[in-house]
Order: sequence, then C-alpha cells, then structure tokens
Amino acid sequence: MGGYVGPVRLWDAASGPSLGPPIPHAATVSAATFTHDSRTVLLGGFDRTVRAWETSLPKRRDPVGGHGNIVMTVAFSADGRMFLSGGLDSTVRVWDTATGKAIGQPLAHPHWVYKAAFSPDGRTIAAGTRRGVVMLWDVASGKSRGGPMSHKDLVWDVAFSPDGQTLMTGSDDKTGQLWNVATGKPIGPPLQHRDEVHAVAFGPDGKTVLTGSDDWTAQLWDAATGNPAGPPLRHGEGVQAVAYSPDGKMIATGSADRTARLWNAATGQPVCPPLQQQDRVTQVKFSRDGQMLATVSNKTVQIWQPATGQPIGLPLTHASAVDQMDFSPDGKLVLTGCTDHAARLWDVATSKRLGPPMRHDDAVTVVALSPDGRALVTSGIDGAVRLWDVPVPLEADADRITLWLQAVTGMELAERNVRWLEAADWKERRRRLDGGDGSRMP
Repeated sequence: MGGYVGPVRLWDAASGPSLGPPIPHAATVSAATFTHDSRTVLLGGFDRTVRAWETSLPKRRDPVGGHGNIVMTVAFSADGRMFLSGGLDSTVRVWDTATGKAIGQPLAHPHWVYKAAFSPDGRTIAAGTRRGVVMLWDVASGKSRGGPMSHKDLVWDVAFSPDGQTLMTGSDDKTGQLWNVATGKPIGPPLQHRDEVHAVAFGPDGKTVLTGSDDWTAQLWDAATGNPAGPPLRHGEGVQAVAYSPDGKMIATGSADRTARLWNAATGQPVCPPLQQQDRVTQVKFSRDGQMLATVSNKTVQIWQPATGQPIGLPLTHASAVDQMDFSPDGKLVLTGCTDHAARLWDVATSKRLGPPMRHDDAVTVVALSPDGRALVTSGIDGAVRLWDVPVPLEADADRITLWLQAVTGMELAERNVRWLEAADWKERRRRLDGGDGSRMP
C-alpha cells in the first residue's frame, strides 16, 4: 500500500509480515498493480511516472519436513532430483526436489550423523557419525550396504571419488581413510596425521586425495597407494577446510591462522601470498568454472580471483557468524547460512543482498544450491528442512519491457506524460504480450 509520502510496501498475504524494505516513490502513489506472473509490481504516481519494481524473492515451498534434532548436513544429488539431510536424531532422510516429499523411510544410524554425501550416480549415500561409524546405503531400497566402516572417533567429512568406487573419510582419530565402496573394506593403511582430520576432498581425476588437519597441515596423497604425493602444505594453525579447483590444478586451504592459501597442486608451491582474513577460515569453495574462490571467516564471505589472489568486490558482510555458503552453478549468486536464524542470497557482481532473509527458528548451519540453480535447501539447529525456489531474473530488452508495462497497466508514456491507452490499442498490446506476434514475455 502507498500514501502521500510515496513509499509502497509488499506484504506476505499468507502470514502478514512485509516483504523487504519500502519501495520508494517521489510522490503520492495513485495506482499499483502486479504483472500476470507476480514477478514485477508497477506503480503510478502524481509525479507522472510509472515505475517497475522486481518482486521475485526466494519463495519457500510448503514445509518439507525435518528431524527431531539439529541438522548437520544437507546435499543434492548430482542430477538435482534428490537432496538429503542428516543430523543428531541419528537419521539421514532423502527428499524429492520437485515435490518436497520424503523418499522412503529415514535411514537409521547407530549414532549422530555429522556428514553425508551422495555418490556421483546418486545410487548410494555415505554417512559419517559421532562414534566413528561410516555407513553406506542403497538409495533405491533404503537398505544398508555391507557392514559399517569404522574409525576410532568422530567422522567429520566424507567424499566419493569421481567414479563413485572409492570413499574418503576424515576423523578425530587423526587419520583419513580410503574405502572400497563395493566391499566396504579399507584401501591401504590409514592416512596418518598428528591431529584431528577435519576436511577431505578428491581430485577431479580421482588420482589424488587431500586432507586438512589440526596438525597445521594439509596433505596430498596418492589415491592408489596411500602414499604422500608431495610435501605437507603448512599453515600457522589447524587446517579447517580444503578444496580442489575444478580443473585440479590448484588447491585451496583455510585455517584457524586467519588465512586461506592457494597452492599449485602439481608442485605444492604457493600460487600467491596468503589471503588474509579477520578470523579463522572455516570454508573454502571454488565456483564451478574455477574463476572464483569463496572464503568464509566469521561474519564475512569474500570472493577472490584464484589466479592472482586479489579480492573480487566487497566482502559479503553479515551481522552474525556465517556457518556455510554455496555458489550457484553460474557463479552469479552466493547462498549463506548464519547463526542469526537466516539464510541469504547475494549477487556476486554487486556484493548486494537479494531479497529478504530466509528465516528459521534458530541458527542456519547448512545450505545448498541445486545443480541447476533453481532450488535451494536450508536447515540447522531447529531441525527443520526447508526447500526454496530461487527467483528467476527478468531478462528482456527495453522495447519488450515497455510493451509489457503498457499491456499490464493500460497506460503509456507520451511526451513526458502518462496517458490511458484506447481499448483497441490496449488489446493489441495484450495480443503481442500473449505471443500473438511471437514476442511473448517471460
């Protein structure tokens, strides 16, 4: 609604709260209407202007469901048709992305689930637990595959090889371990560190694996032999996060020493000086084209150019700590989950937030964007698993947008004035808008 002071507010018709900040107008707003798809609101005022405002916001679907306790992990399958969630209720649950409905029964584990992942073909799920037990599940049948694979302490991370035949795990027992997925048997001896192993990753070609440890090092290993594949990659404190670039030529590590570092994967040498942060670095993630690296450090996410180590844009600054982030497939959006009970979408090009926060009842600790970028999932301390549709940007040239405005409002700008269209003119524009001349708007 609007008034003499000009601003207009959008309100959620179902629940009542306003959606985002007021929409400004220079004078009294005398008319307002939505386009047919509700993605744009058109405002006409006493200042003789008509203005179009994008209303596409992350839209929450009906509640998907949840867990009886904190959710520690979410992940999409590679084809995006399913996603999983796992948590401290000792279950992993599989959901249909299109419908938001559960697929099968919860996959029950003997202990709290800290990390879970789909195999590349989406047929198998691996989950690591607090007591060191790692279990494999067949997605189609919901049955466990083979006996449990065991560490001596909490399993922080799990990762499948690109061909899905090998699983890598990292544990508080100071080891990483390679496992044969078909048999559930260990491949070679444990990959030994001097302290807890918090992060693991497979190289894109599956020939090497990477571990990050509280012993202040990350280490490359030969996936076939389990032998070190180069010298340790050293930090000044524990390594919290590791990642390979999509082409496998570069490695990123994040540490409690308040730096992220980029390394040449072939030589183990630094690519650039350390990327300095204000606090410990808890996540590092490459965009899918490898042209950007994101780092998470307390209340900020910073995007970097990997080739030079230079920041891209301003930090994405939050009011509270960021627990997790993800890139959209095209690298244009960043999704963050925070301890202030909200997830947020950000535009990478402008470093600006897109739309209002996506709210939970407690800290949002896990987030993920689907492989096609059309959906996102959020969860965390409140145990609720929520699925959201990612807004689609309006893309059209000026003439097509002008046609759209005229067809929807019944008005046009003429010699700096706004005038009503004649009935025949309005019908002609509606016909063109509806595709009568092949110019249908999105």
